[in-house]
Amino acid sequence: MEKKVASFNEYEIFMADKSCLNEIADFVVRENYAHHLVHLCS
Repeated sequence: MEKKVASFNEYEIFMADKSCLNEIADFVVRENYAHHLVHLCS
């Protein structure tokens, strides 16, 4: 379960419990890969 802690403009911060860890890890890996892929293709 996620609980919204704060927000500012287009950013939101959530507090998550253990049930969200897999989703968070998947997001981090995908974003990291995409970030590095852009630099490799430049």
